[in-house]
Amino acid sequence: AAEIRLLVGDAYFQKQQYAKAAPLLEQAAADRRLFTPGFQYRLGVSQYKTKAYEQAIPNLEKVASSSDSLRPYGAYY
Repeated sequence: AAEIRLLVGDAYFQKQQYAKAAPLLEQAAADRRLFTPGFQYRLGVSQYKTKAYEQAIPNLEKVASSSDSLRPYGAYY
């Protein structure tokens, strides 16, 4: 079920429909196996774009402090 939420949430993220993406990605976050820097970036940006700043900060901070190629993008927000 978490994988399906992730796939649908990713689709909404790609379409820049962050209000639809954020709740699905938040539900998918319950499955810690899915917690990659890319996932945290998409979750954090979706939360940021929907003005859920308090929830977005920890996700984007983790991306910004990672060694992943998304590091500069996490620091941007």
